[in-house]
Amino acid sequence: MNIVKVFKMSENNIAKLYKKFAILADAKDKIGEHEKEYLEILTAVKGSDKEKRLASQFIARFFKHFPNLSDQAIEAQLDLCEDEDVAIRKQAIKDLPNLCKDNKEYTQKIADILAQLLQAEDINELSVVHNSLMSVLKTDAKSALAGVFSQIIKGEDVIRERTLKFLTTKIKVLSAEVMTKDAEDFMIAECKKVLQVFKMSENNIAKLYKKFAILADAKDKIGEHEKEYLEILTAVKGSDKEKRLASQFIARFFKHFPNLSDQAIEAQLDLCEDEDVAIRKQAIKDLPNLCKDNKEYTQKIADILAQLLQAEDINELSVVHNSLMSVLKTDAKSALAGVFSQIIKGEDVIRERTLKFLTTKIKVLSAEVMTKDAEDFMIAECKKVLQDVTAEEFRQVMEILCMTRLGKTASGQQELVSLIAEQAELDRGSFNPNDPEGESVERLLHCLRYALPYFSAQVDSSQYVSYICEHVLPVLSEIPSGEDELQLEILKLLAELCSHCNTIENPESKVEKIFKKLIENMPLPPDDAEGINGGEEPRLEFSQVECLMYSFHRLARHCPDFLASNVDRLKDFRFRLQYFARGIQGYIKKLREALQGKQGDELKTDENRIKVVALKTTSNINTLIKDLFHSPPSYKSVISLSWKPTVPVNQKAAPAAGQKRHTPITFGESPNSKHLKSEREIYQPPSGKYSNKVSSYTPRRGRGRGGPRGGFSNRGGRGWRRGY
Repeated sequence: MNIVKVFKMSENNIAKLYKKFAILADAKDKIGEHEKEYLEILTAVKGSDKEKRLASQFIARFFKHFPNLSDQAIEAQLDLCEDEDVAIRKQAIKDLPNLCKDNKEYTQKIADILAQLLQAEDINELSVVHNSLMSVLKTDAKSALAGVFSQIIKGEDVIRERTLKFLTTKIKVLSAEVMTKDAEDFMIAECKKVLQVFKMSENNIAKLYKKFAILADAKDKIGEHEKEYLEILTAVKGSDKEKRLASQFIARFFKHFPNLSDQAIEAQLDLCEDEDVAIRKQAIKDLPNLCKDNKEYTQKIADILAQLLQAEDINELSVVHNSLMSVLKTDAKSALAGVFSQIIKGEDVIRERTLKFLTTKIKVLSAEVMTKDAEDFMIAECKKVLQDVTAEEFRQVMEILCMTRLGKTASGQQELVSLIAEQAELDRGSFNPNDPEGESVERLLHCLRYALPYFSAQVDSSQYVSYICEHVLPVLSEIPSGEDELQLEILKLLAELCSHCNTIENPESKVEKIFKKLIENMPLPPDDAEGINGGEEPRLEFSQVECLMYSFHRLARHCPDFLASNVDRLKDFRFRLQYFARGIQGYIKKLREALQGKQGDELKTDENRIKVVALKTTSNINTLIKDLFHSPPSYKSVISLSWKPTVPVNQKAAPAAGQKRHTPITFGESPNSKHLKSEREIYQPPSGKYSNKVSSYTPRRGRGRGGPRGGFSNRGGRGWRRGY
């Protein structure tokens, strides 16, 4: 939405708020008839920051007039007290006492809320809480103390600590008019309860240690002490210290009480979801011990830990990672079953974080941990996940599969190529370049990039080449205007795929499609008269011609008579080749002159780097033209495509038997992965003069597709552009 419109909407809403305020302020005795206006003020707590601050003041101002809406009003004020903006929180906390100024029956509730807000970390915000709490105490000390002591007795440790500190420093400044005898007697009685609670807590901790000692000393007869173990389970409802001890003791003796296993796991889960992060971390750390000697629970514990990956606290998340790794080392297959159950059925945030965990952690597991059985299971589960993935999830799953045996053998690489073909929907038999948001184009590009590194002498690319030739090339020009880089990217990927096309069905048909597209980019020379009259020469698309000519040169080996069998076609083609060759020779000469004598760092400047690529592009085309000028045309020359990194001869080594003859797939920032990122130069000089300008292609992020089977999806409206 236009930012001006946003501001305008906000100003309109603020004007409406003031209008509601005016209606209520002017209503006097009839104010109770205007519930609608007060309700609209309550909804403003979801508006802009300015709306929220105004709403806080207006809610408190008219609170007493709408008793039927009191619960909604307090909830709305609490939303503001928990707002992300500290300024809004401070305003809302400042206004809280006004809710009970003329409605003393709410004093205890407001004091209870303010006691909880004492855990604020911002000093200025904490000061506002103190002032508001003092204001409530001055309104009705006894009721306010009831709310405060409810948190001292039942609240978390940090709240209890800060509330007691508040009372010890502030209660003494209250006058006798405020701190009446009735209020003071109430406070004395509550203090006695607190002392009793503290005493009980210490007693409970002593009892816990006693239960521990009984179980530890029981040895073979430990099973006879279910009662003691049950009492340990109930400690998860105790004080913070009791909870931390209970977590350790539950895990320590879990294996000895199979009849209480479900109760024990539930108790441990309560601790994993505790409000205190320290207790959660302790419980998560102890979770793997539940399945250390009881492997039948490994899947369940791994499932729980996968869900806990949604933790926001960095330190807590680190504990989850460590516990999940511990469970994987206990029984990898069962742990993976639990993890993948969340990837397949879990919420988006859990699915996302679980996949991220696997891509970063699975590679550090040793072969002793990641057995063949466990690896086979993981491969099978990854295939299930691929039935409905976003582009980022597709990348992560492929990275996981690459770490398995599939990425290390020719047969495995063939399986990966087939999986990617399913995602690319190569069996659909059609390609729509004009579908919403260019979805088909981007899905194809993503899949081609991931499949490309797996092709070799043992893994054939003919399925991909056939699909592009039959279904993509005929409609390539229909890709929306302004997307020339995408067209070129497809042509580059086709050229690389043709390098690994060892056998192909009906090669004449594929060569025909490539030839037709090549001819479109190789113009006939302009008419002499037109040239004399100063007409424009045709634009020579060197980058596209390199891709198409190389693809044609590679595939025509499967039908070497394609040109020679048609005299007219051969004559026309050579006419075009001759004209193109003339242009090429001129550019090669200028480029060599421009680069002559330059070496080392001089060649690394942007301008010279572009010239080097341009020289390689034009030299490649020149080499291929010489081959095609032979009579009959020859298809023997070997070139290195201009965008591919050059490997010095002394660094080339023959791959071991069964291994790929090209760079293995990687997912980092190494130079050898540049073809995956497609950050390539496009050299398109205008005819008749040399251009040192170049555009670079950066692939767009992915998009989503819903569908009945494999492919990228937009589950939950996410789309598949996330981080891709």
